[in-house]
Amino acid sequence: EDSSTSLQSTLDQLFLQDEALGWFAHPGRYWRIYMDYQTEDEYSPEWYLEFLNAYPQDKLLGLEIINRQNNRPHDRSLWDLLLTQTMPERQIWGFAADDYHGNQKGVRMRWAYTYHLMEDRTSIEQFRQGLIDGAFYFSYTALEDDTAPIINAIIVNTRQRYIEIKASDYKQINWISGNDENRTSAIIYTG
Repeated sequence: EDSSTSLQSTLDQLFLQDEALGWFAHPGRYWRIYMDYQTEDEYSPEWYLEFLNAYPQDKLLGLEIINRQNNRPHDRSLWDLLLTQTMPERQIWGFAADDYHGNQKGVRMRWAYTYHLMEDRTSIEQFRQGLIDGAFYFSYTALEDDTAPIINAIIVNTRQRYIEIKASDYKQINWISGNDENRTSAIIYTG
């Protein structure tokens, strides 16, 4: 059985459980930014869209965008490419994880973070619903034990049509929409 069939079988079994949630881990292990994919090719952007759309949005939540200390930097480009085609109808949330599998040589913790925006930090229901609603953000550090950027506030002014982010421990904020001619994330504004 090929890898995508095996993945689908795993998710099908997982989602038989009512409360189960999942996301696609390290898609950059399979997708290559430099490949000239045909629409029908396994791991083409169209394949990812079809795969994501085969599951309810409140079950298959999104993609792991940061793995360890950004092992696969083109994951964000794939994510931006997919979001450009699915928003606002289908959100694809982005996740970050250390991918920690025990104390192996070169494998450590405290590189990638997913911050959950919760009033009650002990509420499992609030945690679960926050995952479904996208009430979280991810961040990472290039060096172990560095301080990852933290968002202190997000201000959305629909009347004046702007979004403002107040953050700490960051170098710059880039606003991204879609991809450029090299399939990399297109920065449309910095600041």
